[in-house]
Amino acid sequence: MNKDQLLQKYLDHSLTEEEKTLLEKEIKENPDFQRELEEAYNLRKAIIAHKKEELKSTFKTLEQPKKRPFITKLISYGVAASVFISILIVVYFLINSPVSNEALFAENFEPYRNIITPIERSEESAHNKSQEYLAFYEYETGNYETALLEFTRLYESEKTSYYLFYKAICELQLDKVDAAIGTFLIHQKLNDTFKEKGKWYLALAYLKNNDIVKCKLLLEEVIKHKSYNYTKAKKVLESITTN
Repeated sequence: MNKDQLLQKYLDHSLTEEEKTLLEKEIKENPDFQRELEEAYNLRKAIIAHKKEELKSTFKTLEQPKKRPFITKLISYGVAASVFISILIVVYFLINSPVSNEALFAENFEPYRNIITPIERSEESAHNKSQEYLAFYEYETGNYETALLEFTRLYESEKTSYYLFYKAICELQLDKVDAAIGTFLIHQKLNDTFKEKGKWYLALAYLKNNDIVKCKLLLEEVIKHKSYNYTKAKKVLESITTN
């Protein structure tokens, strides 16, 4: 299946589990594809808005009295009613087509940036460096499997809390959602400077896992305290509440 087909099925909310996996893989391997999804989603919203305007115009036309023979009026109203019903059906399905939790996750998730160890962008720079440097080097270059192993080892040996945060991000990126949730929950008990960021990512992990009750509770907490990504949290909460 090519990218265009995946994109269309994503907008129609008709992806199979296998196709969802392909979509996630495409997003991970091709950052530009994420932008294409967002542009297509925004276009869809614009179409809905346009259809609403058409609907308003149709109402105005129907409301304007015109002096015509009775039969002509009936025919005219019949045609207008048919057009109106057709537009109404299109608008209804466009508006009421639910956005999947998977799509919401894909729209809002991106790995948190490395703010711990500055990385030199060259292959040779990773040699003869500390284990922490190597972990963040793999993280920044997208080698999340290796980064996950390194962050796990680092936390086991040093118990530094932010290693857990980045470990959980790697797990979420690798679609190890249950593991990510478990790691984020442990991290939430440690009260470091990444705790509020962890709440946002834990909410996304619950969203991806279709645990909407826990997702909503965390999003409400993020919004209440205006913590990390609270404006995005508002939009996600609105989407899952209206779906």
